Amino acid sequence: MGNLSLACRYSSVAELLLPAAPVEPLAAADTGAIWLGGGGGAGEAGEAANRTLLGGGGVDGAIHRAAGPLLRKECATLGGCETGEAKITGAYGLPAKYVIHTVGPIVHGAVSDRDRKALQDCYLNSLKTAVEKKLRTVAFPCISTGVYGYPPEEAVEMALATVREYLDEHHEQLDRVIFCVFLGSDDDLYRRALPLYFPQDEAQSAGKSQSPSCEKQVPL
Repeated sequence: MGNLSLACRYSSVAELLLPAAPVEPLAAADTGAIWLGGGGGAGEAGEAANRTLLGGGGVDGAIHRAAGPLLRKECATLGGCETGEAKITGAYGLPAKYVIHTVGPIVHGAVSDRDRKALQDCYLNSLKTAVEKKLRTVAFPCISTGVYGYPPEEAVEMALATVREYLDEHHEQLDRVIFCVFLGSDDDLYRRALPLYFPQDEAQSAGKSQSPSCEKQVPL
């Protein structure tokens, strides 16, 4: 089983893409978008919180502005992205090689089975895309929480369960999975749930030198 680290919090796009200390090739994301990457860069990045992949407000727009117009130009050739799918582009002006875009479900009221499946697909298809590109490190945010309305408690459980199941079968293809969170409340949720899916004693018994941990990748 590969190491699992939790990047505790980030407070801006700049902090996320340009951490204070060098890290392994990194993927990062915001609600509704997965930023994935690997192989040689200081970090990998991604964006998109809507199906057009053409930019918008918040982090979505900020990533497009940072990447420059060529990202939007390539996104325009992809024909959009359906909920739960993942598509890959170059990163252009970002300090990254690739952007892997995914669109999370929008939840109104109670979470449905369809919502759960869509969120699971976001993580699963992003992981599959990373492996297809032979990327070794993946960082995820809390997809679909915030304005997309997915309850954070349920989203964390889905994220960890999906990543755990995938790594059980593909642990030799990924070196590291990182969860980047923005809110202190999400930080707390991951810290409580992480050991349930990636127990420390399991990593030790497998002979790993570094067990799954909560690790700061960027300053608070």
